[in-house]
Amino acid sequence: MKSISIRVVCCLLSAAVAGVLWVGEGFGEDKSYYSPIILVNKEKGYIVISNSGSVFPVELPEAARAHMDKLPVSGLIDIVVEMRPGNPPLLKKWKITSGESDCKIFDGKICKGESTGPVQLAPPGGSPPPPIEAPSKESGKP
Repeated sequence: MKSISIRVVCCLLSAAVAGVLWVGEGFGEDKSYYSPIILVNKEKGYIVISNSGSVFPVELPEAARAHMDKLPVSGLIDIVVEMRPGNPPLLKKWKITSGESDCKIFDGKICKGESTGPVQLAPPGGSPPPPIEAPSKESGKP
C-alpha cells in the first residue's frame, strides 16, 4: 500500500512539474518563422502562416496593421514573434523574402521598401510627394 501511494505522489509531482514547465515555456519568448503568407485578415489584424504542418494566426500590433495591405499573399515571409500562452503569437518584425511588396522590411516601427530606405507615406489628408522625373535625353534632331 505504501509503494502505491509513493508512486501516486511521484506521478502527481511529475505531472505538476511538467505542467509548470509547459505553461512557462514560451511565455514572452521570441521565436522566428519562415513561411508563406496564407491569409491576410485586415479587419481582425492578423495573418495566417504555417510551420511544421500546422497553420496558425499571428496577431499584428497597431504599428504593423497600417502596412498589412503591402503583404503579398503566398509570398514568403521571415518573421519574429513574441509567444503568448493562450493568445496567438504577436508579430515583432518581418522581412519579405519572396513576393512583390512596398514594405519588404518592418522593424516593429518603420516600414522599409526594397532598397529605397523608409517608405514615405502621404500625410493625413495630404497628397504624396511628386514623382522624381528622369532627365530627358536629347535625340540630336533639330
